[in-house]
Amino acid sequence: MRHHPWILLGIAVLAGLAVPLGYGGGASLRLLWQVPWPLFALGPFLALIAWNFSALRLRLMTLGRVRLGQREALATVMATECVVNATPMGLAGPVAYATLLSRHGLRSAEGAAIYTMDQLIDLTFFLALIPIMAWWCPLWPPGLEFGAMMAVGLLLGLVLIAIAAVIRFRRILQWGNTLGGMTGVTPQARRRIGRFALQFRRRIQELMSIPRLRLLAIYVVCALQWVTRYSVLYVVLWGLNAPLAWATVFLVQMVALSAGQIGMLPGGAGVAEMGSAFLLSPYVAAPQLATALLLWRFSTYYWHLLAGAPVLLLLIGRHGVRNLQRRVSEGP
Repeated sequence: MRHHPWILLGIAVLAGLAVPLGYGGGASLRLLWQVPWPLFALGPFLALIAWNFSALRLRLMTLGRVRLGQREALATVMATECVVNATPMGLAGPVAYATLLSRHGLRSAEGAAIYTMDQLIDLTFFLALIPIMAWWCPLWPPGLEFGAMMAVGLLLGLVLIAIAAVIRFRRILQWGNTLGGMTGVTPQARRRIGRFALQFRRRIQELMSIPRLRLLAIYVVCALQWVTRYSVLYVVLWGLNAPLAWATVFLVQMVALSAGQIGMLPGGAGVAEMGSAFLLSPYVAAPQLATALLLWRFSTYYWHLLAGAPVLLLLIGRHGVRNLQRRVSEGP
C-alpha cells in the first residue's frame, strides 16, 4: 500500500458508495435522479465557502511571516484537503501542508508548526462547542450520547497529549534519540530529526504568542468554517423533506466522522456512512437517508478529492506528488 496508495483510495471510494447504496437500494437511486439541481450544487458551494474561510485562517496564521493572497491560500487549502482525504487518518496532511507552504518561503518546521496550531485550534473549538450543542440538542438518537462522550474523550486526549508534548519536549526528544539508536537509525538522521524538532518547537512558541485580537479573529473564522461545513447534511436533509435539528445533525456528523478514523480508510469512508445511517435511521426513511448520505459525502469527501487533485498537480506536478509520497514514508 505504501508504493500503491491509489489502491487504498479506490477501496475507500467504493466502500463510501456501497454503504448508502446498499442501505437505500434502488429506491435511493431513483430518488437521487429526482433531486433538483440546486440541491446538488448547494453542497459543493458550501464546501467552497468553507475552503475560503480556511484560506483566510491560513492568511491570519502566517501574517508577518509570508505574504499570501486569498487565491494562493485557497489553492494551498484545497490541495492539502485533497491529500488529507486521500490518506488514512490524514497522515500525509502535515507533510503536504509544509511542502506547499515551502513554495512561499516557509521552512518545513514552520509549515508543520502552523499545521499543528491549526489542528489545536480546531480541537479547542470543538471542545468548547460540543457542550453547547449537547445542551441545545432536542433529539438524541440511540447511541448518540455514548458516541458523543467517546468523541469528547478522544478530542480531550489529543489536547492533553499536545500539552504534555510541549511541557516534556526535551525528555521526549531524548527518548526519541535513544529509541532511534536502538532501532538502527543513523546518527546523521537523528541529528536531522532533532534539528527539525527544535525548529518546530521554536515556531510553536512563536505562534502561541499571537496577539489576542488576531487570535480571536482566527477563532471566529474557524467557527464560520466548521459551521458552514457541518451545515451541508442539515441542508440536504431539509431539501429532501426530512428536516432535523441542526444540533442533532452536528453531533451525528461529529460522532460518525470520529468513528470513521477507526476504520483506517481514507476519509473514514464506509464507517462514517455506516455510523450516520445507524444514528439517523429511526427518523429518516431509508431512501431519503441514503440519498442524503450520498449528497453529503460527495460535498464533504469526494468533492475534496475531485477539486483538490487538479490544484495539487498544478502546484507541485506529478514529480512533486511522488516526492511528497517519499517524504511521508521517510519522515522529516
